[in-house]
Amino acid sequence: MSNILRDYLLELESFLHSKQIRTRREHNTLILSISSNGEEIPLVIEMDEITNTTRISIPTEVEVQSEQKAKLLEKNFYLWGTKLALDPEGFLTIIAEIPTEIILEKPKEWLLNFIISNILTTYKNLKKLIESISIKTGQD
Repeated sequence: MSNILRDYLLELESFLHSKQIRTRREHNTLILSISSNGEEIPLVIEMDEITNTTRISIPTEVEVQSEQKAKLLEKNFYLWGTKLALDPEGFLTIIAEIPTEIILEKPKEWLLNFIISNILTTYKNLKKLIESISIKTGQD
């Protein structure tokens, strides 16, 4: 990983700690947990040097059956700033991708606000989405 990205992740980690957000860094990835309404929400920030993209994602315990995939993909047309995807095991993941150069230019507060206003909002609305396309969760 380049020194610029490494330094940015170190600064971001320090900034998040100052906001009482727990983090763990692994290579080009920052794993964090944000508390919202008494729930701990895992979140991953990954800086990819090859694509020059920063991916922010929330893995979920929502498992999507094959017959529900088309309905899920259709929902992506109505989302702004975030997308829904499936991980290799078939679980729903909420993802936002931003060009890394934009991330590097903005203050750390901007990234935290983006996470809260876009990605966490999609996560909080996930229950309605699940009900609308009848997806089973890992908790069913």
